[in-house]
Amino acid sequence: MRCSSDARPPSGMDQYWLSGGTSDERNKSFRMGGEVLVMEEAYAHALSPRFFATHCLHCLQSPSLQYLPCFRCATVCFCCEECREEAWRTYHKYECPTLSLLVDEEIGCMALLAFRVVLNAGLQQILSSDEPAEEKEPFPSGVYDPRSLSVVKRLVSHEKERPAGDLFKRTVTAVFLLNCLEIGGLFQDEDGESAQNRVGALLLRLLQSLSCNAYEISELWVRNEEVSRGERVQIGGAVYPTVSLLNHSCDPNVIRISHGSSCAVVAIQPIQPGHEILDNYGYVFHSNEFKSRQETLQRQYFFRCTCRACEEKWPLLENLQVASGISHRCPRCLVDLSKKVKKCPKCGKEYNARKAEKKFRSSVDSYRGISERLLQNKGEYEWREAFPVISSHVRLLHQFVKKPCKEHVRAMALLKQALYLQGNVREINAA
Repeated sequence: MRCSSDARPPSGMDQYWLSGGTSDERNKSFRMGGEVLVMEEAYAHALSPRFFATHCLHCLQSPSLQYLPCFRCATVCFCCEECREEAWRTYHKYECPTLSLLVDEEIGCMALLAFRVVLNAGLQQILSSDEPAEEKEPFPSGVYDPRSLSVVKRLVSHEKERPAGDLFKRTVTAVFLLNCLEIGGLFQDEDGESAQNRVGALLLRLLQSLSCNAYEISELWVRNEEVSRGERVQIGGAVYPTVSLLNHSCDPNVIRISHGSSCAVVAIQPIQPGHEILDNYGYVFHSNEFKSRQETLQRQYFFRCTCRACEEKWPLLENLQVASGISHRCPRCLVDLSKKVKKCPKCGKEYNARKAEKKFRSSVDSYRGISERLLQNKGEYEWREAFPVISSHVRLLHQFVKKPCKEHVRAMALLKQALYLQGNVREINAA
C-alpha cells in the first residue's frame, strides 16, 4: 500500500513510506536526520482570508514582484497566469460570487475548506462515489487511494459523540454552503434535487470530520535573518487523508512541514521497525499542562491521551531536570545496556562503552558551541550548515540520556527550527 501521493520530497530529504501508521519493516530503523516518511499533496486547501492580498490563492507563494488580480473580484490575487487560470477552472469561479460570505468569521474556518473539497472532487465524482454506512467500511476497490473521495468520506466525524446543538449548527452551515454552490453555478447542468441532496450530505459530513482531520499550512517568518526567533504562522488549512492516519502523542516522533500546499511528515526521533509513527495535534507535554491537554484533546478529538508523557505525567519545561548522567543504550535498537556488555543481546550489534561515551562527550562539546552561535541569530546559511551536528547530537541524546529532561527538549527545538527552514519560509526585512 503506497500511502503518499506522487508529490516529490523536498531537495536534500530522503523519502520513506508510511505503512499502516508504523515504520517500514524493510528498514532496520529510521535514522533521524530529517527523513521524510510521508510527502502528500493536499486533497484540497484554502488560504486564510488575512493573506488574500499577500499570497497567491492557488500555490500560496508570496509573489516578489507583482500580483495578478482575479478575473472578476478584487479580493484575491495570484502569482502568475497559470495559477490564476487553474484556480478559476477548478474552484474559484464557483466561490467568487459568494467568497465574502464564505470567509465570514461567523461561518467558521472549516466552511471554505469543506467548500473546496466538494469543488475538488467535482459533481460527477460525488454523484458516482459510494456512501459508506460507517467510516471503517472497506473501500469499494479494496485499494487505498489518497486522491479518492471515498477516502475523504471515511475520515472520522465523531457524529455520534456530538451534542444536538453542535450538529444543528453544522447542518445550518451545510445548507448555507449548498446555497453558495448553487449561486456559483455548480448545479446548472444537473436536474432535480438528488444532486443537491448528495452534495448537502457530503458537506455536513465534511463539516464534522474536518474539525478533527484538517491540518494547518504554515510558514516560517524570519525577520532580519534572525532564524532563532523565527515564528511559525498559519497561512491556511488543508486536507491530507494519509497524514490523518497518524495518531497523537504529547511527545511525537515526527513533525509536519508545509511545502507550498503539500505536507512532509519528517522523523525527529528514532523510530524502530514496527513502532508507531506519532504526530502531535498541537499540545506537547513541555508546553501544555497535563490536565489542559487531556481536556482539550477530549473536547476536540474525543479521546483520552495515553501516551507515555501523559501516563507518567511528565512536567513542563521549566520544571524539568537536567540529565543526571549517561545511560547506555544500543545505537541500533535502543535497548538498555550495561557498561560491561560487549554486544547487544537483542540485535547483536557490537558495543564499546568507553568509545561510545567519548563520542557522546565530543558531540556535547560540538553541539554546545554551535547552539550558542545559532541562538545569536545567525542567518539561514549557518543553520543549514549546523543541521548535521544538531541532528547527530539529538540522536545521541536518545541513546545516552533518558527522557524527560531539559537537554532533550532544547535540542529538539533547534532540530525542528532547522527543519522548518526547509519548508515554507517568508523573509521579512525591516526598512
